[in-house]
Amino acid sequence: MLRLIALLMIVGLPAMAQDVQRLDPRQALTSMEQPPALQIFVAVNGQQVGPLDQQGFAAHLGTPEAAATTYVWMPGMSDWALASTVPALQAIIASMGQAGGGEMAAPADPAAFMLGVWVSKSFNWNLKDMPYSAIVQMKLLPDGRFEGATLFRPSDNLAGPILISHEKGTWTVAAVGDGKFEFVRNISYTDVLDGEISAQGRLTDKFVLKATGPNNVVSEEKIDFVRVPEGQ
Repeated sequence: MLRLIALLMIVGLPAMAQDVQRLDPRQALTSMEQPPALQIFVAVNGQQVGPLDQQGFAAHLGTPEAAATTYVWMPGMSDWALASTVPALQAIIASMGQAGGGEMAAPADPAAFMLGVWVSKSFNWNLKDMPYSAIVQMKLLPDGRFEGATLFRPSDNLAGPILISHEKGTWTVAAVGDGKFEFVRNISYTDVLDGEISAQGRLTDKFVLKATGPNNVVSEEKIDFVRVPEGQ
């Protein structure tokens, strides 16, 4: 079954999955512009420093590489953890690595950078030799698992039924040079159409990605993805 899907998904389908007219994820992401203020505590020589806001944390860290040796704690965390492994801090760490001219530098730790919930923009994709408009959603977990869904709708009938591919499995990333990294998913999927299971199976797909912003990546196929606040 030929179905190289792009990237990413989330647990459970957001509201947009129930009534998608043009498969535009940004219609459901209006709250993304005003994230809640962060409270970050940092361990320094055995002492707790904080709370720091986003700017204070970036100033304390100094470089993206320091995230791999800096322990932090935030409200809601059960214990202290390395900053490079905390999903809520990845955008801050990545923004510190921006090169001159506004170009996004390669993440120092691609695996840490990719943690969190991602949604693709609508893109065209052929499934079983038929053109579809698609959106990919996924949640990438620190233990190497992911879960989410891909939504397909016939490109020539955007009012038609949505085929939902429920997906879960494992993921890995590896740097490939030139600021790019390979993203690999081992997927177990169940396709559902009109409330009925239409197909089940397993597959592996690979994508070469490049970070274009603290919360953005693009594939070599020019498919854009955005990291969104969990729960959106």
